[in-house]
Amino acid sequence: MPRGCSIALGVWIAAVVCGVIAFIVYAVNQPDPFSTPAAGSSTSAPAVVDVQASTPNAGSAAQRLADLDGDTQPVSAYQAALDALAPKCTQDEANIAGLGDAGYNDLVKNGVTDETRLTVLQHLDASMPSSLGKTDCTSILSAYLVLREQG
Repeated sequence: MPRGCSIALGVWIAAVVCGVIAFIVYAVNQPDPFSTPAAGSSTSAPAVVDVQASTPNAGSAAQRLADLDGDTQPVSAYQAALDALAPKCTQDEANIAGLGDAGYNDLVKNGVTDETRLTVLQHLDASMPSSLGKTDCTSILSAYLVLREQG
């Protein structure tokens, strides 16, 4: 490999590693949008639209993501994205949904405004071949975010 290519590859790997670390630090410091605040807690939770009890997906991770995105896409699209990632990720559905939310928030924080929580999940799914097997989706999402934020 030419010396210039190996230097560029090293810089790219360093950027991805820094992005992974930054994302993990960011995600750990964010409140869980899917948890119920404790009684008497002054922590404000994200606004969640009140869904009628008769709705089949009331309270589901897919419903909450759809609500956070302003209900612009059907809940079934969010559920399909979560279902597609379930066999690929070591995380459970609630944590995969949390990754979609944290990834979206990270993109917006860094000036990328053409995504929704749904598209973050769909792009995460598209970034992972099914032959990869179960893996920690946090690292894959982090790499995706670095690439998106660099333009």
